[in-house]
Amino acid sequence: MPTLSRGAIARYFLGSDRALKVLQDGLVDLAIVMHNPLLTSRSNLVIDWLYNEPIQVLMAAEHPLSQQTLVPWVELARYPQVLFKDGYGMQRLVRDQFKRLGLELRAVLELNTLDAFRGVIRQGTMIALLPRSALVESQKDVTLVIRDLETPQPSDQHSCVELTREVVMITTQDRLLIPSITNFRRLVHDYFAAEQRSDLPLSSSLLGK
Repeated sequence: MPTLSRGAIARYFLGSDRALKVLQDGLVDLAIVMHNPLLTSRSNLVIDWLYNEPIQVLMAAEHPLSQQTLVPWVELARYPQVLFKDGYGMQRLVRDQFKRLGLELRAVLELNTLDAFRGVIRQGTMIALLPRSALVESQKDVTLVIRDLETPQPSDQHSCVELTREVVMITTQDRLLIPSITNFRRLVHDYFAAEQRSDLPLSSSLLGK
């Protein structure tokens, strides 16, 4: 399998933070990941912004929070949470937000596939915070519901931060001297630009978590 294709596949299965480490170790050529400024400060990295997307709440159709249109963060903290496994940017994003708001995160389970998330969420009171692109299949499932998050109000202890996911494409300056990588980078830009113009949900199979 060509190196470029192998890199694209590794990005998806490894998770965002681990994929960045693999890129920096020179094992793949390019990564499409959730942005992590702590891991992307090296001067040799080339970072292209692709898009931002909101984080939403996935829950069972009969869940008590399903009665709310906008779910407050203090209500989220009352229920057990399902997270992506360590090494996925979404786990870091969720943990940081709870810490920022001074709330306890009741993390009870870590998974790494969207099918597994849907399977456990529909069975009880567990909930999950997921990017909108990861919830496309859940919209078709009558046993599940999706709710938006209420924007937290600023206080003396924390600032007002709306939870979103920033997705970027990352490679290194030396790799952009290789024509196949430069061409693939351009194709990725064209793909995401076309999806955003069409206003269609982004495909979760192409996105790092």
